[in-house]
Formats: sequence, structure tokens, C-alpha cells
Amino acid sequence: MPNMVNEKTLKARQFVREVKELAKKNELPFFVVTDGASGIDNVACEAVEHARKAHIAWELMHGIDPDHDWRDNTTGMKALSLWQPWAQLIVTGEKLVETRGWPTKIRGKIAIHAAKRKPDKTLHFADLPLGAIVGTVEIVDCVHIEELYGSEYDTPLERSYGDWAQGRYGWILRSPKLLDTPIAATGHQGFWQWNAHSL
Repeated sequence: MPNMVNEKTLKARQFVREVKELAKKNELPFFVVTDGASGIDNVACEAVEHARKAHIAWELMHGIDPDHDWRDNTTGMKALSLWQPWAQLIVTGEKLVETRGWPTKIRGKIAIHAAKRKPDKTLHFADLPLGAIVGTVEIVDCVHIEELYGSEYDTPLERSYGDWAQGRYGWILRSPKLLDTPIAATGHQGFWQWNAHSL
């Protein structure tokens, strides 16, 4: 039976091709948006991830800080969406380093948002909150991941929580706070502005 490719997958593949072509010409649009909604297929996720990386490269090439926020940033605080259980591990102080493929200049307290994507059932994290702000943490530093090799952060447990491959970055986290009651919110890719309650 032939593979049935749905319309969303076809559009996602076209999106990947267009982003790659724009990136080659240094003409990537100023921003690419995704609302982090659940149910997006793997090809669409690949498209969004490629667009995010290409967009950051475009910004750096044009002297724009990739940590800038194109949303209204007059109120509230920065937030970062992560899949569970990583979001919970950060706000409970179990995960001390957030590993990323891109650096950040952001420092200070940010909100941690648990994305709507459900954890792998084999991990037994069925009861963790999804689609909500689950707490806060402070980003105190960002270093090349190689600088953390052999440091106090370099433990088997911490390595199991992230991707410590060469060429990546480690965001050093401190002062985690778990909210007693998660606050429902819609997440976004990268840093986004959350109209925070008093935390």
C-alpha cells in the first residue's frame, strides 16, 4: 500500500525547501512563528527547527541579537518552553544546565513553561502538568559546553538530562522555584514574553 502523505506534511516539506533557499540567499524573513501546539507531525517539527536555526544565523549575520523578542516586551518576563519532564527537572533543581545549540545573553529570572507535548509513556511521567508555567529559574551564565567538561556540573545524571555534544552551549541555572499551582499558558519557540503574575 503506497504511503499517504497528508497536506500538512507536504506543506511542511515545502516550508523546509523555502527556508533553505532563503537562507542560502541571506533573505530569510525577519521572524518565523510557531505556537508550539500539540499534534504537529515530525516533518513539521523538523521544518520549524530548521527555520529557527536559520533565523538565528540570519540575525547574527545582520548584527541582530538572537535573544531579542519581537513580541510586546513592555510588561511581564521572559519565558522558555520545554518538554516534560525537563521543565519539571529544572524548576525542582534537579537539572542545573540547559544544553542548547545556540548561546544566549539573557540573564536573570525567567519563567519555565511545560509544553503540551506528552512525555514518553515509558518514562512514567503521566501526571506532570502540560501547557502551563510550572515555575521559574535564573540563568546566571552561558558557556561553550566544552568548558563544563570535568566541572562540578559534569555528572552522569546531568549528562543524562541534556545533549553534551561538542559545539553546543550550556546555560547555567540557579535559584529554581516550583509553583504550587501551574498557570495555563500557550508556549512558543525560543524565548517569549509572558505577562507574568507576581512570582
